[in-house]
Amino acid sequence: MLKIVRSNCNSIPHDIAANSPAWLQDIQQKLRDPLNATNRVYRIVPTSRRRKFLIRHLAQSAKIIPQIITLDQWINELSAQGLLGELTMMTETQRHLVLAKAWHQTTKKEAGAAFLTDIDRIFRDFLGTNSFPDETKDPAIFNCFKNYIALLKSENFADRNTQVTILHDALAKNQGPTNWLKTQKPWFLLEGFHLFQPLELKLIQQVSRHADVVLWLVANLDAAPAHNVQNAIEYFESVSTLASLEDYFPPKPNPIAALGNQLFQETGPIHDPINAAGLQVFKCGSALAEVEALVRWLKRNAPLDNAEFRKIAVVIPGDPYGSLVREVFTRSGIPFNLAGKGFQLAESRPVRVLQAALDLIQSSWTREELSGFLHLPFVLKTLNRPYFVEEVLRLPVSSPASLKIWREAIARHALKLKERSESLGSKFQEFVNSLEAILKPVENLETEL
Repeated sequence: MLKIVRSNCNSIPHDIAANSPAWLQDIQQKLRDPLNATNRVYRIVPTSRRRKFLIRHLAQSAKIIPQIITLDQWINELSAQGLLGELTMMTETQRHLVLAKAWHQTTKKEAGAAFLTDIDRIFRDFLGTNSFPDETKDPAIFNCFKNYIALLKSENFADRNTQVTILHDALAKNQGPTNWLKTQKPWFLLEGFHLFQPLELKLIQQVSRHADVVLWLVANLDAAPAHNVQNAIEYFESVSTLASLEDYFPPKPNPIAALGNQLFQETGPIHDPINAAGLQVFKCGSALAEVEALVRWLKRNAPLDNAEFRKIAVVIPGDPYGSLVREVFTRSGIPFNLAGKGFQLAESRPVRVLQAALDLIQSSWTREELSGFLHLPFVLKTLNRPYFVEEVLRLPVSSPASLKIWREAIARHALKLKERSESLGSKFQEFVNSLEAILKPVENLETEL
């Protein structure tokens, strides 16, 4: 069965560009296959920023991909289990600030953003292999690296390599998210949007001890990082514990074809308009035709209604409409202001609450997802005495869990607080009552699903 599923998901045509709409659509079709029903497919991505990107571009991610797990979530799980000690987690911004400080200490010069990005990648490679730069080749880099390590130790910072090392060691000792891996038995799809560092490859090897892993390298062998991609392939081929390796290298785009795709849009089917009171529907065969029809409508109706163009709002779904609005509105002489990416329904508070509730259910009530749900502004403002949230999240509950297990842990904690202080117990009970009112709809949703 697993071989059939892998065959379905690995049969992505090589002529589809990675991250293109067609690429996402092809993945969606593969994952909707009934054979995948018994296999939970996950993407592991390196940062929360990539997680938000995927959620934004895969509006049906809750149905297609039950949950997107990031390294950050696993690190937070280690922190909740007390496996990080006194170390302070370090964000990417903090890391770049420390790098800039180390470079200034070394050279008395300021480092630019591009240089910091390059040196950050170099230092991560050295930290991942417990080695040092060659002092004879570049003394400045060598001394900067030493200053960087000294600053990390003085501030008790744990950079990303340190965090991944701790996570790797925890998995090797069957700690951290090991129980979750064993319970869920997920099928992991790791996508190489970034260059895999040596330490990350070792982490993936530990994950493969508890779950079937398919590595999908999305890159071009003719591109600059080809040597890194080839190293990753050789590494995975040498590790017998990995179940499968999928090499997907999109071909070089044809410049003429790429230009043609931008200039000439494919005309789609024209559907009959739907009947809805107060709704006017235009039949258009392409996105360009839609924008041109909108411009004609504005020019025809705005003067009749004595409406100023600056008081008219136009809602567009996003790419490729943004570039078309700039082109057609400018050509038509209509003043406009394209306000960023605009408002997205997926980012509205009600939808975020629903998405967080689905993530909570599908993760089997893990501490990480419960924390994300309870810290939503909409949820926090409905809780009485919300300062008890952190106390609840620190309760000794193994992950994954269930709402019943969390309720039992909360009830035991309520008894302890009541024995300690009647007043404190009463305040905590007020919080519990409001918490139950929030979690009850989530429980009903879980029952329906």
